[in-house]
Amino acid sequence: MCLIEVGKAIPTIGRDILWFYLRPRSFVLRWKDCKDVPATKAVLGWALAYAALVIGLFAAVDGKSLTKTVLSMGLTPVPTAQTSETPNATPKFGTLGWRLGIGVGVAFPESQSKGLEAPQIAVFRMGAGWMSVNNVVPSKVGTNVCELLLLNLFIYFIAVCLWPGFYVFKKRLPFMQVVKLANLFVSSIWVCATSLIIVSVVVLIQLFKLSGLSFLFGYICITLLPLLVLSIRAFWVGFRSLSGLNRCKFLGALLISWLVSWIAFPIVSPLIFGVLRFQSFLEAVL
Repeated sequence: MCLIEVGKAIPTIGRDILWFYLRPRSFVLRWKDCKDVPATKAVLGWALAYAALVIGLFAAVDGKSLTKTVLSMGLTPVPTAQTSETPNATPKFGTLGWRLGIGVGVAFPESQSKGLEAPQIAVFRMGAGWMSVNNVVPSKVGTNVCELLLLNLFIYFIAVCLWPGFYVFKKRLPFMQVVKLANLFVSSIWVCATSLIIVSVVVLIQLFKLSGLSFLFGYICITLLPLLVLSIRAFWVGFRSLSGLNRCKFLGALLISWLVSWIAFPIVSPLIFGVLRFQSFLEAVL
């Protein structure tokens, strides 16, 4: 029975993700009073499955992975030869610090020069905090278990930071409702980013044969800018509609959330490092 219910929810989840990303206000106003909401793991699982399917189809048709195709079109050629020590690289804690930025994500500053299979620095940014981890292999971070665990940490971090801000302005929202919307927000970004990257690669590389600066400019216009605009709009309109706060109070709630992230990040950062450090064990257990 459980599998049947999950199967029936597949088209509904895809529709909800698209609806939320394109029309966040109308979606949230209806969604927050709906009792038949798909489980958090089902929504995130749908987004990850969609990305895996689309990227897998691209690799099957093109003969090369999507990530390597994008990196190979940059200003610096990506090395293909890797050292024999790569599989045994052990992540090591680097630096923990704070910043004036916002948002969550991970970056590999050395990927353009070292490729995706060589150990390198990974920089995790969450709210006001950031952490660097050495000896991280980007391709291993993209495995199913690691990807799922890190995204869940990002989702709960967003919810933990936002909920106190809403509470201060006397909006007693259930914590799990904030978690579910944060999960939908992250899942929609995952789906949209995958789709836009595929479109940009097909148009810029396959159709117009661009590379170097021309490719980077087109990639920014087709993928990065639309993704940034749609994500900011979905976050602002979606969470503001959920909280029911006016613009000034919602800005105040976001400021409180940013201050909370100063405290929350040192608690979450060991969990992120633990996922990277004990990835093999976690994959064997999960």
